[in-house]
Amino acid sequence: MIFKTEPVLVGNGWIAVDLAGTLSSYDYWRGIEHIGEPILPMVSQVRQWLYEGKDVRIFTARVSEGPQAIVPIQDWCLRVFN
Repeated sequence: MIFKTEPVLVGNGWIAVDLAGTLSSYDYWRGIEHIGEPILPMVSQVRQWLYEGKDVRIFTARVSEGPQAIVPIQDWCLRVFN
């Protein structure tokens, strides 16, 4: 599969995956509450990694907006990966 941003295997064994543009669609910044629709091929890949027991972490610049940015990310992940 080819993705906008390739996932990165970090030295200690976890996989970093960007949120906007890789896991979710992105066209322009709409604030911390808005996260685009899931990009299904990448969501499927992350689900497979999780099924295999791999440690997958979301990497996103959204957290630079402060701790209040974490809740929408968690909510999105629960909706998509639960």
